[in-house]
Amino acid sequence: MFFNEMLKDKLIRSNPFDGVSVTAVVDESRNVYVPRASVYAAMAAAPDADWRLIIALSRFGGLRNPSEVLSLKWENVDWDRQRILVVSPKTERHPNGSQQLIPLFKELAEPLQDAWHERPDGAVYVISKHRSRADVSDSWADSNLREPMLDILKRAKIKPWPKLFHAMRAACETDLVRSGYQLKDVTAWMGHSYKIAEKH
Repeated sequence: MFFNEMLKDKLIRSNPFDGVSVTAVVDESRNVYVPRASVYAAMAAAPDADWRLIIALSRFGGLRNPSEVLSLKWENVDWDRQRILVVSPKTERHPNGSQQLIPLFKELAEPLQDAWHERPDGAVYVISKHRSRADVSDSWADSNLREPMLDILKRAKIKPWPKLFHAMRAACETDLVRSGYQLKDVTAWMGHSYKIAEKH
């Protein structure tokens, strides 16, 4: 694509990649289902309410980590209507893709309440203790939650699974579909297309 644009602008005479086809190879061994028991054990080994909630939002809310988890604000948690407005920096370029409403699933209620009771005065974000780098850099690239998560799994004596946070999000989607929710509703909550859901 890059070289085609250069060709259109007459910056080069030909595209050196003409005729080259690329086939993505997917390593299916890295696609694993993360059992609830492992997640609850990890939450029990977590150092504080924020970390228990980070894990719960990833596995039981299906939020992208770190972008959606660290973007979540208390004002977006609607206790009365039992729903959460999730702002998604990753999909904001898509029409109506920058936010989605998800149910406040029962597995999220207790971790959310614990984080609410432990929040600092004037806290705006649901996760307040582990977002300092994100606040400083205005970027998710510096928000390394992987290493602390590996430490938590080590304390819980759980072997780390591939794609730590992505696998929890995928397992959440699998559970929701298995529980009888319509795929179109699940994809709306997850913030991706029906086509992507069927692929995974």
